[in-house]
Amino acid sequence: MEKSAASHSQFAPMQALSPSPAARHARPGAPGRLPGGHSSPVTGRPGSGPRATAPAGRPKPRPRCPVEATAAAAGAAQTPPPSDLQLLVVLTREAGKNGKLASALAAKGYATLEMPLVRSGPATDTAALPAALSGGGPWAWVVVTSPEAAAVFLAAWRAAGRPPLRVAAVGAGTARILDEAPGDDAPAVAFTPSLANAVTLAAELPAPPPGEPGAVLYPASAKAGTDLQAGLESRGCFAVTRLNTYDTLPVEVGELGATDLARARAAAVVALASPSAVRAWIAAVGGVGPAVSGPAVAAIGATTGLAAQRQGLDRVHWPEAPGLDGFVEACVDAAASQQQKAG
Repeated sequence: MEKSAASHSQFAPMQALSPSPAARHARPGAPGRLPGGHSSPVTGRPGSGPRATAPAGRPKPRPRCPVEATAAAAGAAQTPPPSDLQLLVVLTREAGKNGKLASALAAKGYATLEMPLVRSGPATDTAALPAALSGGGPWAWVVVTSPEAAAVFLAAWRAAGRPPLRVAAVGAGTARILDEAPGDDAPAVAFTPSLANAVTLAAELPAPPPGEPGAVLYPASAKAGTDLQAGLESRGCFAVTRLNTYDTLPVEVGELGATDLARARAAAVVALASPSAVRAWIAAVGGVGPAVSGPAVAAIGATTGLAAQRQGLDRVHWPEAPGLDGFVEACVDAAASQQQKAG
């Protein structure tokens, strides 16, 4: 993939592990500052026509990532002996969704421990989504904001008879679920914003032509915030219908092995990919804060990073441009700050 993203942090990394001279970090005591930067739009499926992008001058699309390694290989083959805990990164996404990050970290010399802390389940509006999509509905846009939301939407779209729809995705990882569906069995993604977050998506989503309705369907996580719908409706040309189509649930602490928990607490870094994972991590490991010994935190993006800071986690790092490259560099920066604290 293309060049890695800079990350934000409460501590400057050690020189030996600094990912690049261009890496920047947030100042201590400024948790509310959103990171800047931009991400590249992803390319559409061959033959699907051009994908709209954010305003001119944005970077060109990134190449796609390698095929994901299996979760079993990521968890079992790369788990290090206790003496290597200073290079251990705990991966907390759902089982089967940690392989790409594990492979990328292994290429940089890090070992990983897969310890899924969250799982997805149905929500109040899951069953209503196929009917909402049937016939294409009145929707100017269907907007998906996470890989899980894209997967749930895709299943409902197929159940609805594959109607023609105009789809916007928050970023490359979300778009990839649709772009890489087997065959051409998914609607093409027509738009991705310049930065992979809900605020930017709401600001940059192309408006409907004058006089045409701007109905937007937002199939969301039950725990998602309101930034997207509020931002779209504040523009005056969109009306948003939100359906809570899935929920992110914590794995019970009793389901986690005592040995893995002990090693996770002693690891260099914990990688967190959602506010739900932040809460699940705290429930699993107990107390947090600067006085508490524990891993530094690598967050997938600003939403998760700021949630971690609000919950009292220390040494939180996140990339300016969410994506695999940025997540990896946040892990590298987090490992550096952990070594700095230990030294």
